[in-house]
Amino acid sequence: MQTALSTKIKNVLDGANGRPSPMAALAASVLLGTRLNDLASLALTTNGNGASMIGVEDSAAYFTGTTVEAVLAELYVAATSAGADTFTDSAAWYATDTVNAAYAEIAAAIGGTDGVTRPYTNDNVVADDEALVTSIDKLDTAFGDRAYTDDNLLVDDETITASLDKLDQAFGKMMWTMPVLGTWAADGDGAVTNGGGTAGAAVADLTLTNQGAAYAKAYDVTDAAFLNVALTSGFSDWTANYQVTPDAATEEIGDYVAFGADLPFAEIGFNLTTPATWGGDGGVWEYWNGAAWVAIPAGTFYDNTDTTDQTTGLRAFQQAGCLTFYPPSDWATTTIDGQLAYFIRYRVTAAQLTQAAVLNSVQHDIITPTDGWPVPHKGVVNSIQLEDGATTLHTAADVKFFLMNTTTGVVSALNTFPQDQRRDYFNAGAMAVDDGDVLAVYIVQEDGTNEVTNAMLSLEVAYSD
Repeated sequence: MQTALSTKIKNVLDGANGRPSPMAALAASVLLGTRLNDLASLALTTNGNGASMIGVEDSAAYFTGTTVEAVLAELYVAATSAGADTFTDSAAWYATDTVNAAYAEIAAAIGGTDGVTRPYTNDNVVADDEALVTSIDKLDTAFGDRAYTDDNLLVDDETITASLDKLDQAFGKMMWTMPVLGTWAADGDGAVTNGGGTAGAAVADLTLTNQGAAYAKAYDVTDAAFLNVALTSGFSDWTANYQVTPDAATEEIGDYVAFGADLPFAEIGFNLTTPATWGGDGGVWEYWNGAAWVAIPAGTFYDNTDTTDQTTGLRAFQQAGCLTFYPPSDWATTTIDGQLAYFIRYRVTAAQLTQAAVLNSVQHDIITPTDGWPVPHKGVVNSIQLEDGATTLHTAADVKFFLMNTTTGVVSALNTFPQDQRRDYFNAGAMAVDDGDVLAVYIVQEDGTNEVTNAMLSLEVAYSD
């Protein structure tokens, strides 16, 4: 197919009568040669050829040049000099208003160029609508050296607030799953080895740690003196050693026995050879609050040595068993007869004994789960979500429970799991834990009919270095 140019040349060469004139032939030859030279120049890279010969359609007037080469030159200048350009910063996010300086500020914020390793605190939590640089600096400060899981990866086109929230959740908090299998019941069968209110524990799951003789003290009002429980026959009106109540015929209001340990505890066991008998209510469980002996609050303990009423403990030691209680927040150490410890005591409040209780030549046991749940990382437990795995929900009574760090004696808040609930969310009370600590759940009030069983706890934990 002939081009328009070749057609014109042919017409000139053909002439009016089909034959070209000599002048026309010469002109056509010059014209054709010029065009061929122009086409060849488009492929050259020397100055004045190539892109400088191609025009640019620029109806929006973005450029001052009209050829491809001129436009490329303008783009190059714009790209290489942009760092010195200024920009509007009405929010005052940056200290300077040039592009390069802003880049440097962002790099410093993200990279942490001062070399300082900063601890994460709640003050560093990213807030909605704050300056982006401020948020980035917070995230770098808190999370710069920590990895995150695939589940926390950010996605394209999500809002900045959503992304920052994910990062905060991924690095500022942890979620731990703590299974507490078995039945959440307060055992009352009179066997110390079965425990009392240790949730889900069977005989093989409990550790009984006997306390030394110096941690079990008795006080007799008549003699106004202390003795180790192992030596109570030394009192003038106590007959046997290892008595945990005075003789029925000579008891006096104010006589007491005290049991202690170096750390706060939640469950204590007593093996008896002779149980106490009572004609009425005659005793009370107490703890030292740093200033005075006060009663362990009602509703916070379960005394399965009291066969009359396990929730009051007014007639303790009627059978072997355990006292499970929520360690009060103001429980303090005190010294009794030269021994410093966390003590609780059982004090005579009325002359109601008809038979004294005697231990089986062994001091009290502190009871903890053998296979408690090991803490994977240092942190602070702030909340607990509990899900009951029982086939039939507890419907007779609310269940009262608490989480305890058996390594340190620190406890969560005392929580009430309402009847007819499958799951609920509880405040843990900022419970500190460390890597390797052991956690356990204790019950001070059971349902009594359909117990919580095979429960799963989800612990929300604030990360700590």
